[in-house]
Amino acid sequence: MSTLYDRYEGQLEPKHANLFRNGEYVVLRDRPVRIVNYSVSKPGKHGHAKIHFIGIDVETNRKVESIAGSHDMLPKPKSKRIEYEVVNIDDDQVHAMSDDGTMITDLQLPRNSDFAQRLTSQWENLPDDKILKITVLTVLELKVIITSREMDA
Repeated sequence: MSTLYDRYEGQLEPKHANLFRNGEYVVLRDRPVRIVNYSVSKPGKHGHAKIHFIGIDVETNRKVESIAGSHDMLPKPKSKRIEYEVVNIDDDQVHAMSDDGTMITDLQLPRNSDFAQRLTSQWENLPDDKILKITVLTVLELKVIITSREMDA
């Protein structure tokens, strides 16, 4: 039986539950989530406080809740943000280019329909003297577009 650490070798590091803060990424219920809220209960008669985490799934934007002991070790995924220039948007597929000229063709439009519609609209109505830049969050083999902005060409 493989563990989460085996599946994502080198992409996770253990961290005590009581050290996580809002805005950080953690794996809850086998999903990478961004913590949006957490609360700590008082230690009970057996001496350990519990932490109630509320997070937003990075890929689906759904709320994920979980409770962990304050001294439990939770998997913290390594994440990075990279900015790309949009080259084309076909249906749900986004084609982009990095600063060094590398083409990325495996990006999907975000599942958050409002952002996906706004991004598509930005692309379709982009003036000739502008370029569209997107920021892509990479976490546990997922690539998710999280922001977009227009820039002068």
